[in-house]
Amino acid sequence: MAKYVTLKAYEKAGGALRRDLFCDDEKKAYLLDAPLLEQLARDKLQKRARQVLAEGWKWVDVRVRYVYDDYRKHGELRKVRREPTAEEAATIGDLDVRITVLHEQMEALADEEETEKAYLALDTEAEALQQRREDIDTGLSIWPAELMSQAGCVVHVGADGSAAVKYGLIRPEDRNEAAQTARQAGEEGAGAPVLSLPAVNTRPVHSEKLLRRLTAHRVAAVQAELLDRPDVALAALTAHLATQVLRDALHGAYRCANVLDITATDNLHALRSAAEDIETSAAGMRMQAQRKALLARLPSEPDALFAWLLGQDHATVLQLLTFLVAVTVNGIYGTEPERQSNEPLAQALGLDMNRWWQATGASYFNHVSKSRILDVVTEAVDANAASPLAALKKDAVVAGAEQTLAGIPWLPACLRTGHPTGLLADESLDGEGSENEASALAA
Repeated sequence: MAKYVTLKAYEKAGGALRRDLFCDDEKKAYLLDAPLLEQLARDKLQKRARQVLAEGWKWVDVRVRYVYDDYRKHGELRKVRREPTAEEAATIGDLDVRITVLHEQMEALADEEETEKAYLALDTEAEALQQRREDIDTGLSIWPAELMSQAGCVVHVGADGSAAVKYGLIRPEDRNEAAQTARQAGEEGAGAPVLSLPAVNTRPVHSEKLLRRLTAHRVAAVQAELLDRPDVALAALTAHLATQVLRDALHGAYRCANVLDITATDNLHALRSAAEDIETSAAGMRMQAQRKALLARLPSEPDALFAWLLGQDHATVLQLLTFLVAVTVNGIYGTEPERQSNEPLAQALGLDMNRWWQATGASYFNHVSKSRILDVVTEAVDANAASPLAALKKDAVVAGAEQTLAGIPWLPACLRTGHPTGLLADESLDGEGSENEASALAA
């Protein structure tokens, strides 16, 4: 932001500075008035915003920075490819021919001695022509005019210190009209505009309390699985420390979710608060058993711990380290996340929550609506199994669902583990989950 506004403009506007007395570089300074800096950035962005609005968009927001969460409920318009003009097509053809000839000449020179200079000359020309070819190709992708009037843009300060634009966002209140326009364009001919709209959920499938409970059980299960995988624990710890210590060198590290809650903190209290039955669960009981076994071996005085560890074999130290990493695993949510922070750990461990959790009245069905229960039974078994429950009262539906699903592996989307590619392993089983995931991926 400071680079975009410039130090000169900030000082001219009366912005306060503090400079290091021992620094010879006058361009280095601490800007003390953040609100003024942001206002100057917004004012300067207005010119770019007017230019963008003149292109035919319905609206333009001016933001100091683009925050994804502020627009996560917006749909997104995609560019369409137009046919090249006769002149463009001829130019593309000529470029392709010339690039092919240059590559053939480069191949012929590759094995010959004393031809490096000639080879580099051909390579330079080929790269320039390829860039020109790509520029023409980029120009063939355009925003569909019929939808620009229903979409908008966000003008903001980019990461490189210049004005940037996020194009083609569809506000929630415009989604129906935009979708209808897109359908009409598709009916009228090929090359219909691509419109990605997030799934509309007027009411969440799971309440905040239930989702916190479910994801707490997932965290406990990841912790329990981790006890048998010191290799994964060591990798997770190293990755976590690297993102903390090397965050200035690792681009984007500041935006990474913390898989481990390390300064370090034992997450048992958080798990108990989110799920009162956590200590009686299979994962909870395993973690408590390991905790007691380790504490029985450790010295009672903290000052003696380091010396004690120095005297232990590698396996004992690694076992303790693995447990300590496991109890810091994060991932309790009150709303459905697009991707859970502990998903990479769950994938590495091959987590199957069916080993640790079962849908029962107490664990799930008592906390969701009757219609949701019927959807779950239909999904897990079939419509014939759900049909007799439809006429029953809630208590009877809960009991019937619990009996029907006994021994049948079924998980809500938040407890499922994806493939290493990031796609849900069984997302086709969950109509709601797969729709939400697909929309998120498309956006």
